[in-house]
Amino acid sequence: MKKRLVITDLTRMRGDRVCIFGVDQDGNGMRPDIPPTGIREDYLLDKNGRRVITPFAVVEFDFVRPLPKPPHTEDWEVNARYAPRLIGNLSEEEGRTLLGKILDKSVRSIFDADICSKQYINEGEGNRSLGTVRAKEVLSVKYSLKEYERYDYRMKFSDAAGDIYDLPITDLAFREYCDSQRRQGHAVDVTSDKLKRRLSQSDAFIRVGLARPFARMYYRCYLQVCAIHAFPSYAEHRETTRTFEISGDIDCRNTMSTLLNDPHGSNRARAAYLLGETKNPLFVEVLCRATTDPDGNVRRLAASALGKIRDRGAVESLMNLLADAKLQVRQYAIKALGDIRDDRAVPALKRFEEDPIPYVRGAAKTAIAKIHRPGK
Repeated sequence: MKKRLVITDLTRMRGDRVCIFGVDQDGNGMRPDIPPTGIREDYLLDKNGRRVITPFAVVEFDFVRPLPKPPHTEDWEVNARYAPRLIGNLSEEEGRTLLGKILDKSVRSIFDADICSKQYINEGEGNRSLGTVRAKEVLSVKYSLKEYERYDYRMKFSDAAGDIYDLPITDLAFREYCDSQRRQGHAVDVTSDKLKRRLSQSDAFIRVGLARPFARMYYRCYLQVCAIHAFPSYAEHRETTRTFEISGDIDCRNTMSTLLNDPHGSNRARAAYLLGETKNPLFVEVLCRATTDPDGNVRRLAASALGKIRDRGAVESLMNLLADAKLQVRQYAIKALGDIRDDRAVPALKRFEEDPIPYVRGAAKTAIAKIHRPGK
């Protein structure tokens, strides 16, 4: 059965698995699935590698049969041999109108089941797994380092009923936006503050859904933010960030000057990021100088850039950063030394194998393994 859905949710799951959710022309929710493995991220792409399954895209699937398992009653198996076909995309106003039509009164009204501690419902209870509420107030947005190279994405908000929820965010677009800001040199706390401010000034629709039950979590289905649709968009300044994406003809002279002379740490950090993306060893010297910058974020991005260039001339400067007062600077220096794979760094890295912080220990062990197996 071929049917078109307007994609409302695209969420990150474990590894490269994603979850797709959409509504049909009658407003009925449907979640395409490919048992038993689920949907992998490459399913979102067309034959040219372009992502066609995106929020508010109109996509045709070939549905095989329903797979309801309360509260996830919207699951449908799709024909894995039929590539999803992009029909078109809704305009911003059309997307906003659609969300208004499927709007729920409150988070409590979505699931038709008791929400325990405002965190979860029990497996087998309820008749829906996802709905839409309008944020009455955005109280906080949290984007922070969770553990080695893993980040936490959370949102605290109140709904129309005045109930307050503090939930993890699995929205793929939101996570990618946060990560892109970090890679371009923006500190995570700055990104969090900006997102909170922008969402507070927007008409924000929050798609609240349920995670799958896990035996080790007593078969509870925990609430999560599956999508954030804001008007105007929280990413409305994306045009600005594009100016820092690397291209083959960046003005390297001005970028180096910015790294060494600009009075604003955020500009120097972006310059370090840009020079690293070139992977050009001509910039090792200037990046090594940046490892002594007074701004910790600049030192962190300089270490990351040197790791991308992988020139052994950076080893001494990176080893000096192992004593840096900032935890993330030390972490990035460890990773960079592993990427360069110079055995001179091994004795210094071994000191971190018993570090009290788990992700620092993990980074050191990974770096040492890379150095000992240079061909891997």
